[in-house]
Amino acid sequence: MDQRLCDQKRSIMRSKLFPDVQLEEIKRNVKDSEAKEQIREAKEMDETYMCLRRSVVLNEAICRFEVAAKSERISYLLYTVDLKLYGNPKKK
Repeated sequence: MDQRLCDQKRSIMRSKLFPDVQLEEIKRNVKDSEAKEQIREAKEMDETYMCLRRSVVLNEAICRFEVAAKSERISYLLYTVDLKLYGNPKKK
């Protein structure tokens, strides 16, 4: 806490003696906060992109599964139709 007070006093004295230094500090702090904000936004966009990418990959997998299930269902239906039309091939 004492160190913090000393730093504040030093900063006040510097600002009185060298007003340009304080202005530069303010500019630097603004740039730092803007950079932090840009980094935060980039991270949010990256997270959003990754979520969307996972969603797309999941949807592609679901579509492939649905196609495979439909194909399997069609194969089964064709097999049952063959059985009804031609009888059980194992009996012949």
